[in-house]
Amino acid sequence: MAVDQKEQLFTFLRNHPTAIIATVNEHNQPHTSVIYYAMSKAGNVLFITKEATQKHTNIQHNAHVALLVYDSQNRIVVQITGEATLLTDIKASETAFSEVLRASMEDSRDYPFSPLSKLRAGEYVAYEIKHPHIRKTEYAHQSSS
Repeated sequence: MAVDQKEQLFTFLRNHPTAIIATVNEHNQPHTSVIYYAMSKAGNVLFITKEATQKHTNIQHNAHVALLVYDSQNRIVVQITGEATLLTDIKASETAFSEVLRASMEDSRDYPFSPLSKLRAGEYVAYEIKHPHIRKTEYAHQSSS
């Protein structure tokens, strides 16, 4: 992918901070939920959840995840796949929390809190998807990268 295309893709992802994440449980049953995420400077995906959520339990069992980001106005779909790694380093976790919470607050300007803060499911945990496979499809222009 050309540098200009890659920068356009990351700009798109930074401007669309919500995604559907798909995981599977120990019985290989699929589970989806909405998350806020952020892109790191290195091009990795950062997201946070709480430890008593189904997605956290599923990722502990099987780290392979898929994310879907959709822009209905421009008919653009971005699929992201990779392995989610629990961030245990304090600095890396703080960076993930900061970036994801910033993205969620910018996206929910009309609300005085992040939606995740309302979820009663234990302590926060942070994840990173390193070197994700990212595919963008623009249905309005019928192009794929």
